[in-house]
Amino acid sequence: KLARESIDKWLTDPRGPDASLVAIDPRDGRVLAMVGGENFEKSQFNLAVQGQRQTGSAFKPFVLTTAIEQGISPQTVFTSEPTVINLGDKLWSVNNYEGSYLGSIDLQEATIYSDNSVFAQLTAQVGPKNVANMAHKLGVRASLKTREGAYVPSLGLGAMGVSPLDMASAYATLAAGGLYPRPMAITKVVLPDGKVDE
Repeated sequence: KLARESIDKWLTDPRGPDASLVAIDPRDGRVLAMVGGENFEKSQFNLAVQGQRQTGSAFKPFVLTTAIEQGISPQTVFTSEPTVINLGDKLWSVNNYEGSYLGSIDLQEATIYSDNSVFAQLTAQVGPKNVANMAHKLGVRASLKTREGAYVPSLGLGAMGVSPLDMASAYATLAAGGLYPRPMAITKVVLPDGKVDE
């Protein structure tokens, strides 16, 4: 009920977009709340589990985690500026939201300000395939490849589709200090004879 109310607080137009929400307890993986859509009778498609949308900046912590695993400190300085990354067969131009750049900043600041320029550079440096592998270790199950089967630097800016359940699982893993709390929607079953199977 609280999850539904939370969505309704921000999406007030009944003709507006549908939304989903997943909340997981990082201590044990219990799914505390899940909203998969507006009306199950209208659509049985569960957005929380089956829906895959671009994650945007919510994916950047997986890039930072990859960098830390490779020994790159959060205090490492990058330049926040309009950036062009060579993808081999083409160039990728990366810009920050509203064209705002911060100059020399460390990764911690780049995370706080969600700097696209720095995170595109960092993704290229650590390798998009390594970022995908880290996301998978944290709990993301989506393939994270393009249709052509490639891992691209835009992955680090959340360009690939991921379900809300996977994102909640991955964030729960980070909150649990790196221990994956397997999501559980059912924690016990009461059998016909009254016994409880947990």
